[in-house]
Amino acid sequence: MNSDSSSDFDGVVERREGPFSILRFTRHFPVSQERLWWAISDREGTQLWLNPVDRLELTVGGAFFIRTYDENTPAGWTSGIVTQVQPPQVLEYTWNQGPFGGGPALQSKVRYELERIASGTRLSLSHVLYDVAGEVYVTAFLALWHFHLGALAQGLNGTHQSFAEYFARLVTESGLSRAEFGVKYLGGLRDAYAKKVGEATN
Repeated sequence: MNSDSSSDFDGVVERREGPFSILRFTRHFPVSQERLWWAISDREGTQLWLNPVDRLELTVGGAFFIRTYDENTPAGWTSGIVTQVQPPQVLEYTWNQGPFGGGPALQSKVRYELERIASGTRLSLSHVLYDVAGEVYVTAFLALWHFHLGALAQGLNGTHQSFAEYFARLVTESGLSRAEFGVKYLGGLRDAYAKKVGEATN
């Protein structure tokens, strides 16, 4: 896999018997396992590629809180608890998201697995979506994780200090307004994944 925000739409979805689906990404990063672990598990590190993480307590039962989507829409923010932590290899937490944009509330779980390889570190990210509500978000989360993992790759390369800076730069380079960029770029990613998922299930 490429270590940047690849155009090869590498996110996949596994639909299991029962009411859940699993989204998966595997990316390779030319950095040490410790450096990637910092970006995944430290609040300062997460600023490179995620929306603001207000709490991330690295102990089982610890709190997780992230201002997903719009910082001015608390109803859509996400909270959870850490369910597994094994530095610098495994981090897992629940992802309980409030309703946003007309969609339902969501119960889910995110897991990161880091493995040393000759060229750096392999990251395996999985997002388990539960219940019927999860189906509403399959292509949206595939698109968003794709986008955020691209920010992670570039942030680790030193191109920006925060996800906000990364997003603002892309908007400026596009010549579009923030809202127009969201529709064109993020909407385009979602449409591409919708096509991929549709083709995979036909």
